[in-house]
Formats: sequence, structure tokens, C-alpha cells
Amino acid sequence: MALLRILSVFVFTQLAFFPAFPQKGDSQIKLYAGRNDYFIDNSTYVQTQQSSHVDYVFANAGFGYGYQITNKLVFLGQFEYGNLVPKKVILSPQIGLLSSSIISSQLGFQFKLFETNKLGFHVNFGGNLQKINNKCDCFSNERYRMEYTGFTGLQLNYRMNKNWSLFFSGDVYKPISTTLNDPDYYMSNGYTDIKKDFLLKNSIGVIFSIERKKEKKTTIDSDKDGVADEVDKCVNTPEGEAVDKEGCSESQLDSDNDGVNNKLDKCPNTPKGEKVNSEGCSESQLDSDSDGVTNNLDKCPNTPKGEKVNSEGCSESQLDADSDGVTNNLDKCPNTPKGEKVDSEGCSDSQIDSDADGVFNNKDKCPNEKGEVSNSGCPIISYQIEKRITEIANEINFVTNKVDLLVSSKTKLNELILILLENQELKIVISGHTDDVGTEESNFVLSQKRAEAVLEYLAGKSISRARMTALAFGEKQLKQNDLSEDSRAKNRRVEIKILK
Repeated sequence: MALLRILSVFVFTQLAFFPAFPQKGDSQIKLYAGRNDYFIDNSTYVQTQQSSHVDYVFANAGFGYGYQITNKLVFLGQFEYGNLVPKKVILSPQIGLLSSSIISSQLGFQFKLFETNKLGFHVNFGGNLQKINNKCDCFSNERYRMEYTGFTGLQLNYRMNKNWSLFFSGDVYKPISTTLNDPDYYMSNGYTDIKKDFLLKNSIGVIFSIERKKEKKTTIDSDKDGVADEVDKCVNTPEGEAVDKEGCSESQLDSDNDGVNNKLDKCPNTPKGEKVNSEGCSESQLDSDSDGVTNNLDKCPNTPKGEKVNSEGCSESQLDADSDGVTNNLDKCPNTPKGEKVDSEGCSDSQIDSDADGVFNNKDKCPNEKGEVSNSGCPIISYQIEKRITEIANEINFVTNKVDLLVSSKTKLNELILILLENQELKIVISGHTDDVGTEESNFVLSQKRAEAVLEYLAGKSISRARMTALAFGEKQLKQNDLSEDSRAKNRRVEIKILK
């Protein structure tokens, strides 16, 4: 009955005391059992033959209540009952058999060293009031004493689920003072030293956690966006705009810090520090001509739509690799040497072979007629043709002191006409010569007229004037220098040579 009275008082005290604290966290209820080893010093008792310490072993059971003050600190209250094991102990022949029990009430704190989802490691400390009841068969009534002790220890928790945890604790209790109501010598202060006594308690049990209901706070939401002012980082949100959990709308946020809010920003991930336009886009994010190369890298920002570009954003219609003024897409001669004049297709004379004879125009002496490479692009005239033309020229004669061709000379020129018609690539030079009779001036005029007479005759027979050149030498290129009539006749001549 005494045990029930003490237990009722303790429970009432706990239930009345804890609600007075602010509700900072959860509560917990502990149920446990274990073993108490009480070591009583009797070194000053010289009449006995026992050792200097007596070890009383108690089996204990109890329950407790805890309240979470902070995230780290829990206030504890516990009630415990222990009984001596074995129940009867023979102290000495003079005293007889002893039975004993301990009833204790504890108040203290528990400090969390660390805690995970499953494990928690804690330090326990506080004070304890315990009553020790002793009964010996050599006495007619029960003896007891009250002790005030301090305690400290460690506790390991293992969380099984949200509410239940398994724990193991080890605590050391040290007596501070005692109220003795026992005249028996084996418990007398005259024979024991309470300062040397201590109690070691090991317990295992379960903890049931109770989550307290949090009081609802009156919240203020100035901009009526559904987020209370105390957590709202954007307290002036325009009405009707959707907000995030911090109370900010897209018109109030600037995620990439480019000066354009998210609502207007068409490029929300602008790299830090880049200058942007009114839509929040930098040159590294824009591609004005949609060619796949951003503006900051595009060296040809106005590429026509659909044209393939290189890594610098330029298409063939925008590039001029040889800088000749003709873009790559039109340039049929992409490697024109610097400074050379080109045609509309980007080709210079050093790259064009108009007559396809293997000699480029800049080196082709006959650019409009197919010739031989070895002859600078001009046709190679056979030796027989060249010889025959020379022979024909040697047989052309004129009336003395006149420019009229003899009939025999015309016959020979007709043969020359056939040769020229069969060899359209041939060009000739007609040179007129005289003897040294007469003045030099008159001889020059006469030689000129004779050369032109030959040219006019050939032209009248369908030979292009462009293929013929008439030259006058007068008496400057005499073949014979003596004064005989035969020699002078040889000097009065017309020479025809192939232009090479």
C-alpha cells in the first residue's frame, strides 16, 4: 500500500508539473527493468571478518516521463522499485537473515550527444531520492533509511519506428546524505562511510514517444498570396500572381541576376556578368540568323536562311577565301594568287586556259587557238608549210617601179590562200623591201605599198585581215650589196613569214 501511495504522488506530480513548461517538442514514456549493484563500505567495522565492501544486488523495474525542452535537452522524471537478490542474505550468525528493497524517485536531464534516424547517444544526469527498507529475522520490526544521491550515465537508443524505441543505459549513483532510522550496527554511521558507498545501475527498456500538437499561430499575409509575412521574401506580390513557397512570383524573381525578372526573361540561364537585352538574353544566347551559331561567336550574323555554315557562322556565300572579290559559292578558282585581276567567276589569267591547250592565258601566246605547251600555247607549224610559204614569197614580183602584182605572182598567192584556209590558226607578216636605187624615202613608200598590195589581194580572197600584218623596210634590209641588175632584182622583194 505504501508503494501505491508513493507511485500515485509521483504520477500526479509529473502530470501537473510538465504542462507548465512551454511546448517545445515531444514527450516520452519509459518502461524498463535491470540490475542495481549497491556497494556499502564497512571498512571501519573492525569486529567483523568480512571484506571492506558489501555488495547488495537488487533487481529493479520502473517507468519514467520525459519532456523535450530543446532539440538537445530532455527533462526526465523516473520512479523505480528494486528488491534484494537473493531475497534473504545471511549477514552474520549474530544478525541472521536480511531482506531489503529500494524505492526511488529521480529528477534530471538527458543531453543528446548525437542522433541519426535509427540511433541516439545521450548523457543522463540529475538527482535521486531513495528509501531503503531492511528487514532481518532477528528483529521484530522493519528498519529503513532515506538517501539523497546524484547520478550520471550514458544511454543508447535504437529507434524501431516513429513512436517506439529500445534503449540501454548505465548510471552511477553516489550518496550525498542519508537520514538514518536504523539502530542496527551493520547500518550505523559508526561502522560505515557513506562517502565511499555507490550504486551502479544497468537498465534495458522501451520508450514511447508522443508528438505534441503545435499551437496554431495567427499568421499575417499582407499581400494575400498564401504565404505568411514571417516567411514571405516578397511581401508586395501583385494580386493574382502565382508564388513559390517563399511567396515570390515570376515578376519578382530574377533567377540569373541579369536585371530582367523571370516573367519577362526569355533566356533564364544567362551566364553571370553578360550584358543582356530587354528580354534578358545575351549575345551568347542569341542566334539572330538562326544558323546554329550564337551571336557572340558568329562572324557572319546575316547568313541567308538554310545555308550551311562553319563553326564561325559563315556560309560559302559569305566567305571569300582568296580575297579576290568573288564569294566562295561563285568562285570557280578558289586559290587565286593575291592581287591578280579575276573575272566574274573568280578566275585570273593564271588560272584560265581559254583554248584548253594546257597553257594558262597569262602565258599563252595564242590564247584563242589551241596550241602546244612547248610552243607557249601556239600551234607548231610543220616545216613543210613554213618552207612552202617562204618559197611562195620568193616568187612574188611586181612591175618595175610599180606596186602592181604580176599574173605569175597572183598564181603563187592563190596557193598561199589555200594554205591559210587549211590552217586557220596561222598568222603571217608581210614585209616589203626595195633596192637602193632612188631615194630612201621613196623606196620606203614603195615597199609599204607593195606589202599592202599583197595583203589586199589575200584579204580579197577571204583571208581575215586580223591574221595579217604589213611592214615596210625600204632599202634597209638588202640581200645583195653589189650593183648588178640581178642583185638589185633580188632586193626588190616581198617576204612572208609565219607569226609565232
